[in-house]
Amino acid sequence: RVATHWNSDFQCLLSCQYFQNEVEQITAISKHGLTSYQLSANQWSLLKDLIDALEIFKEATDLFSQKDVPLIMDVLPIFFDIQLSLTNILMDKKNCIHSILKVAAKAALLMIDKYTILTSESEVYYIAIAMRPDQKPDWLKECDHDDDRIEEIKDMVVKWWTESYKPNEDEEPYDAEPQVLFILFYSLNNIHV
Repeated sequence: RVATHWNSDFQCLLSCQYFQNEVEQITAISKHGLTSYQLSANQWSLLKDLIDALEIFKEATDLFSQKDVPLIMDVLPIFFDIQLSLTNILMDKKNCIHSILKVAAKAALLMIDKYTILTSESEVYYIAIAMRPDQKPDWLKECDHDDDRIEEIKDMVVKWWTESYKPNEDEEPYDAEPQVLFILFYSLNNIHV
């Protein structure tokens, strides 16, 4: 177990679950002095739920731990995927998930909200997403962005391009303009509001 890496807890719990029969046998024998570590059926159930909850973060951690990734346009989609998964834990309608995990999910959601608010203050995240062909309109709608917010993002991209790349009328166009224009207008035309 590495105290500074949550995924070491995940791996430890995963191993414990995998070796559940062995763990139960070892902790049941009093001469080993491990009976205080025996898990009840409720604790084994909690362990399974905790593994499922931590699995939410595994993909993001694996991606963020790689060299040269993630790209800026990957951050928000991953944040929103985590947010959706945590919301599903919190809103457990079948009442199958332990209440302590719901409390943890709520705390994690508050932290994600804090960072999501910070990303909305930076145009670069949304510009990168709007320019990415596999993300834009459907992804924005899937993340519950309303039509007004999508229109704001569209306006932000157009403003950014106009201020950063559009040549002045007295300047000669540069070679990259057709590619930039194609990408920009392809992206914007596929954002339906």
